[in-house]
Amino acid sequence: MIDVTRKLARRISISGTSTQSLEDLIDELKMNVFRLEQYTENQACLLKRAEEEILEWESWNRWVSAKHKVDVGIIAHDLVYQDCHMSTTR
Repeated sequence: MIDVTRKLARRISISGTSTQSLEDLIDELKMNVFRLEQYTENQACLLKRAEEEILEWESWNRWVSAKHKVDVGIIAHDLVYQDCHMSTTR
């Protein structure tokens, strides 16, 4: 903001800009600030959505991994049980 103020002051001193032109420049700067604030809010919203989606995927991935471990454990248990059961019946 200080840089903009210096540039504006230099421009006024060099060109002898009238009060109306100065007011127009200030209005333009205010509009640019407003647009940047809107853009920033939009980007923050998009970032929040992306973070939420990442958390969802991570949660789903943990669930799938846990389910896979349980399924593998059940299968391994069943195979061991079958192997033990078959060897005792022979």
